[in-house]
Amino acid sequence: NHDPKQVKILIVDDDNLNITVLKHYLSRLQLVNVESAKTGAEAVSKYIKEIENGGRFDLITMDLNMPIMDGKEACRQIRAYEAEKGVRPCMIVVISGDCTQSETNACLHPEGLIKANGFLRKPVLFNDFSNLLNIILSRYLNELANYPRISAALPLKNK
Repeated sequence: NHDPKQVKILIVDDDNLNITVLKHYLSRLQLVNVESAKTGAEAVSKYIKEIENGGRFDLITMDLNMPIMDGKEACRQIRAYEAEKGVRPCMIVVISGDCTQSETNACLHPEGLIKANGFLRKPVLFNDFSNLLNIILSRYLNELANYPRISAALPLKNK
């Protein structure tokens, strides 16, 4: 039921080459249920639409520097939507080429607005990508297994 191959992924990046590379990495990991968005605004829209249609994205890779709406604002809006609707948070991996250590820490901070689950620096290498995904997806799928009838509308359980 919680087959890693069924994991649904949204790649958010304004650069087609980066999207192509990440899709290739994901296919090497046998993760093929992948969609993409070119702006933060498009990502937020796709995310909300997916949940409203009874689905979910399990993982989002989010570029930070994009036109129209950047990745930080997109993450903030996604996290706010999840909190407002009581939706189980998806995993977010922030990908950026020019982040300071303090910005990286801010993205990963559990009390922050982004609450990213991982951070990768561009150019993203396959081994780094694979190792991070193995760690966060195994944790995520183990948590999902504890809620066998989870649905997008199910409120979060307090631990």
